Amino acid sequence: MSDTQTRPHIAAYSLCYMEGALLAANIRRMYDLIDEFRVVIGPANVGAHYHAFPDHESAEIIRRIPDPQHKIRLVVSETAWLSKEIMTQVATHDLKADILLQLDADEFWPLDTFKRAVAHLIENDLDRLGMWHAMFFGDCDHLTARPCDVPGTGALSSAALWFYPIRLMKVHPGCTVRHVRPAFVSTDGRVWGDRINTLLITPPVWHFAWIGQTRVLRKREYYAKARHMPMFSVEQWNTARDRGWPRQTLTINNGPVTIIRCPEAVKAPADVRTTVLEALGEGVVTG
Repeated sequence: MSDTQTRPHIAAYSLCYMEGALLAANIRRMYDLIDEFRVVIGPANVGAHYHAFPDHESAEIIRRIPDPQHKIRLVVSETAWLSKEIMTQVATHDLKADILLQLDADEFWPLDTFKRAVAHLIENDLDRLGMWHAMFFGDCDHLTARPCDVPGTGALSSAALWFYPIRLMKVHPGCTVRHVRPAFVSTDGRVWGDRINTLLITPPVWHFAWIGQTRVLRKREYYAKARHMPMFSVEQWNTARDRGWPRQTLTINNGPVTIIRCPEAVKAPADVRTTVLEALGEGVVTG
């Protein structure tokens, strides 16, 4: 995108539960690059058997973010949302942006990477853009390794460091936003997503999946009670954490995950690491 082109209006939406500190850090880092942040807070995908509590801590942290340009729109539920799809509809209601970013609380974009991704989406007239992510586990120095295609090779590896979710989408007026397998969907069910691309940009998006034992246990309890997915045991966490993080395979979310020490070549930059660690000190996900 050349400097002479009109800057697109960019909106970001986030679904947040127990991760307000990380999301606040995300918003602060990207405040100048995004025109509006739409945040919906509360638990989702839970049944009647699970009495979820309102996430007042995350809501208060988001409200404390300096917002001189009034970019942040916040919706908080005192009870559980029926689904993340409902949360998404609330977050993206009356959306008038050109580009939509699905901003997960714990996914930290290098700012230059974000700029290049937006430019790539526009210049190549794409509907959706998937970005390569490196997923950290437990701290800022160890990566999970899930079986997936290794970037640039097409080979399947149990020691891959990458995954590539769709995160950027061109807004199609009159359509609704689908959260799972992100896309814009028209009233007749048409999915706007034929022009799609996966972009390998260095550095990638840094995804801090599980940081600190307290956060791990909260996530494990939440998903276990929701019967959404089984999590690794406390013993597995302690084994990985306390024995120097050797290369070892655990069963997490019904699949094998290998924990390895992060190579210097893909380690998150110092500013991202500092931001994440500072966010953990805000009281919501410390551990």
